[in-house]
Amino acid sequence: MKKLIDLAKHVVHTSLKQGANDAAVSMERKRFIELKQRDGKLERVRESSSSSLTLSVYAHGRYSQHSTSDLRPSALGSFVEQAITITKFLEPDEHRQLIDPKYYADRRKAPLEIRDTGYESIDTRKRTELVRAVEAGAKRPQGPIISVNAQYQDELSERVRVHSNGFEDGDASTGFWIGAVTSVDDNGKKPEDWYFIGGRFLSDMKDPEAVGGEASRRALDRRGQKKLASGTMNVIVEARTAGRLLGYFIRALNGRGIQQQRSFLVDKKGQTVGSELFTLVDDPLLPRGMASARFDPDGMSLKKRTLVDRGRLQGYLIDNYYARKLGVAPTGGSATNVIIPPGQQSVEQMCAQLGTGVLLTGMLGGNADPSSGDFSHGFKGYEIKNGQLGGPIGEMNITGSHKTLWSKLKMVGNDPFIYSRWRLPSLVFEGVSVSGA
Repeated sequence: MKKLIDLAKHVVHTSLKQGANDAAVSMERKRFIELKQRDGKLERVRESSSSSLTLSVYAHGRYSQHSTSDLRPSALGSFVEQAITITKFLEPDEHRQLIDPKYYADRRKAPLEIRDTGYESIDTRKRTELVRAVEAGAKRPQGPIISVNAQYQDELSERVRVHSNGFEDGDASTGFWIGAVTSVDDNGKKPEDWYFIGGRFLSDMKDPEAVGGEASRRALDRRGQKKLASGTMNVIVEARTAGRLLGYFIRALNGRGIQQQRSFLVDKKGQTVGSELFTLVDDPLLPRGMASARFDPDGMSLKKRTLVDRGRLQGYLIDNYYARKLGVAPTGGSATNVIIPPGQQSVEQMCAQLGTGVLLTGMLGGNADPSSGDFSHGFKGYEIKNGQLGGPIGEMNITGSHKTLWSKLKMVGNDPFIYSRWRLPSLVFEGVSVSGA
């Protein structure tokens, strides 16, 4: 880590000597390993290592950003020189400035527990054992399984940032992922499904055989799927899929969309945007969180914040650049670990209360417009009939608008999915437009 910081400081110093008023350098060094197992054989073993440096130049009211993977001292000298030269020909932009150093204060010092210190001791044998265990678990369920694609991935990443106005910091993190994609026979059709989990520590990869088994159970349950008649229905969005839906709401909080008046949440701060059950928390300091970080790409110290409180919008995701354009204080330009606090009921209990509807377990394509909030997504899942889960359904769509969808949130499950940055429980919406047969 120290070598990366020293190199970043050298590039910043060189940039100032060559004519920049300010400069910022971010560097990342990454190692990624992937194994894929199919039909009892390792189909892929891939390892890659990469290093990169990104230089942001601020010169006489002008700004540019440049990246390189050639970190030799001789190459970096000409890289900086070219970056400064290019910047001088650009149009001025008064809003392009380094963030005020006051936003560097109060940065968390305690570890976030995002680096598995045992990473270096993990060898090929251990990785192979894990991916084989996933495949073995996926083959255990009885049924017409055609193929199982078991996967294992891990990553070690180191990143640093240095700014000419006083910021200097870095962190190291690890990530692990296991899962499988299973396809089955359904009278000539080949439905498939998947299940993956991720974590910061290898010990978070609990029971790989159960993970594989879950992928196959879901695929086998897809057999005989049908379409339901179109209508307005109760919809449960399963925990592992809820992030796909919520992600479009999060996009509308972005400072760029707010500044350019291209978000359905413009001028909605302090107003009701959802039901009282809709509370949305961004927690960058969550221990072992998959998106935990002490600072953002501007160097701003991150804090836990509530974006929506019992249905009322509390704030936006505004980086330094768009904060200057809007004339407001920056809040951080992107979400980290996104949390909806869990409720008290299981999916089965919520089904019993609803009586009829659909359980959405996967979204298949579609689109959403952050300006209007309108969305349309294909989905697969299960029918809810007489208060219980019925047969599988597919080739259907849900449509509506995020302007009104979150006001229809009527129940929140007790089952947050903890294996991603989207720490969301299953969510129940009433009166959603569903189209099928």
